Amino acid sequence: MTISLKKATYIEHATLIEAIFSDLKQYNINVAGCHNPIEATTEFFHAKPASVSNENKHSFIAFYNDIPIGIIDIINHFPFDKTSYIGLFAILEQYQGKHVGKRIFTTLEVLCKKTLHTHTLRLGVKKSNPVNGFWEKMGFTLISVKEDAYVMEKDII
Repeated sequence: MTISLKKATYIEHATLIEAIFSDLKQYNINVAGCHNPIEATTEFFHAKPASVSNENKHSFIAFYNDIPIGIIDIINHFPFDKTSYIGLFAILEQYQGKHVGKRIFTTLEVLCKKTLHTHTLRLGVKKSNPVNGFWEKMGFTLISVKEDAYVMEKDII
């Protein structure tokens, strides 16, 4: 089983990302609420806090044996220096529960540590999306509860 992450760009990969969003049916129900795949793709590539520069926004496609099965969005140095915020980590449903997500996350963790020089990973999990267990298995701990989300972190230094 080969896992790889490829940097995604809007010009080269928008159609592929749109197809992945179309297949993320449970994600669309739990998180986005019947999200339009075209709008979701545009948001995936361009949404970021105003204080974040474009060079700190990273979009990836996750491959399993050269098959695109997921998408990942990272904002580096957010909300603090040496912290990378995982804005989206979505794996196609047919690959969930098979330890593929764990292998993709491990690959992402190494990339963040070695390439982005990250010391801490942070993410928010919408309360409507029951994936806290996965993130706890990956070593994340709950640091705060917001109105609609759980904020989790993991130190990777």
